[in-house]
Parts: sequence; structure tokens; C-alpha cells
Amino acid sequence: TITPLTDTSILLQWHDNSDFETGFLIESGTDGMNYQLIDSVDADTTHKIVQGIFYTSQNYYFKVRAKSKHNASGYASANSSFSFPAPTNLTITSFTETEVGLQWQDNSNFETGFEIEESTDSVNYSVVKIVGANVTTAIINGTYLVSNRYSYRVRATTSNNASGYSNIASQTFLFPA
Repeated sequence: TITPLTDTSILLQWHDNSDFETGFLIESGTDGMNYQLIDSVDADTTHKIVQGIFYTSQNYYFKVRAKSKHNASGYASANSSFSFPAPTNLTITSFTETEVGLQWQDNSNFETGFEIEESTDSVNYSVVKIVGANVTTAIINGTYLVSNRYSYRVRATTSNNASGYSNIASQTFLFPA
């Protein structure tokens, strides 16, 4: 089985069905046909954390087989793609003429931060703030003009990947009469 831990490490697990192996060979590929040896582990081992860079747009294939001094078993194989869940439930919690408060739900366990984007036309967005991992609120400072509609979206990031975007939260700044 393959269990993504982060976008730089995965856990491979298998059953040891042999009584005389001297170790296990681990192979990896990205197309399901071409593999290369990436590691080996000692006899009686049933798991390995594999380090690398795993992109959310790519499938990864792994094969494991037992080896002895003179023989090798057939392969156990698995493949997986990696998901990077987008933040959800983005809401505007406060809105004044100089700051906007935002809040969202963090659905990832390995982001290194969040990018917050703003738009005044709901089409073109630009990054207005970056916050750290596990942060779920932000204050965006600026000058907000009466009757303009401001839209926000958030996505989780790592140094290798970015999640999809959250829902869009929009509000028009109104100046009470």
C-alpha cells in the first residue's frame, strides 16, 4: 500500500510472505512500465518511508519484491497519485475601509503556507498576503473604496505544489448613510 505523508515522503507497506529472504528491493516509476531500483531494506521489514518530490499532477508506481542470495520473488505493486486538498469555507469576517478579515478551513496536513488572492473584477486575482502553515485567519490591509466589490480566494502551498482554490468570498464595501 502507498500512504502519502507529505509531498516529499510516502509510506510503503507490504506483507512478508517469505521465510528465507535476505531483504526486499523497492522500485519506482511514473508510467507503470519503466521502473528503477530506488532502495532496499533488510529481511523481515514490512515498510519503508520513501523520500522524494511528489507532484499532485503525477501518478507514482511502486514495486517491492523479496530477494535471497540466489533468487527473487514476484512483485507486489501499487500506484497512487497525491491529492492536496484545497481550503474550504472561506468567509469574510470583517470589512472596513482599511482592512478585510478572512477565515477558512485548513484541509491539508502538509502545507507550508497559504496564498491569499484578491480581485476587484472576479476574474483577475493577485496575491495580497502569504501566511504560514496551519493559519486559518488573516487581516488584509488596504484602502477599500465605497461600492467596489472585492473577492478573495485562498490556496494551500508547499515548495513543490499548490492546492486548488477555496471557494470565493466576495463583498461590496458600503459606507453607511
